[in-house]
Amino acid sequence: MLFPSLALMVVGEADDEHRGSALGMFTAFFDFGVGVGGPISGETASLAGYPAVFFLSAAAALGTAVLAALPRHGRHAQASPPANRT
Repeated sequence: MLFPSLALMVVGEADDEHRGSALGMFTAFFDFGVGVGGPISGETASLAGYPAVFFLSAAAALGTAVLAALPRHGRHAQASPPANRT
């Protein structure tokens, strides 16, 4: 259920003419994260034990939260929220 929810957020933030490329980019990075995260977690578990996997995951989540909290730069940073479409 995580993928559809996050994909909806991405598509909702994108302009009408960029929605396809935004969804494609999101899908590519989501797949990359799933594909690389498993082997990295397995190697971490084999080298340092299972508790280290949870610490590594917590560090990744904290790093992501810090990146998400940073102010955005670019032309979309100052854009107003989308108007209500009824």
